[in-house]
Amino acid sequence: MQMLMTLFTAALFFVLTPGILVRLPEGGSKYMVALVHAVLFALLYHFTHTLVYTMLYGEGFEAPYNTMYYNCGAASSPNGDASENPKRANCQY
Repeated sequence: MQMLMTLFTAALFFVLTPGILVRLPEGGSKYMVALVHAVLFALLYHFTHTLVYTMLYGEGFEAPYNTMYYNCGAASSPNGDASENPKRANCQY
């Protein structure tokens, strides 16, 4: 479990809650303020989560490798190169 990333996400959410650091837009309805803060949270999380994850754990996100593709000959590597692993007759997709 990646507790530090969970804490980062919770802290970012808390800081961007309307009225904690800032309330944008000033004088807007509660729904408009909530929408602006939600978009701000999404943008900040999108642009910082990989950096924070790498700083905390020393490794980046990697695409999951589906072994079905390897075993059935659709790909011999996560890059999709199927030349080294011919398709086997007993595979079912």
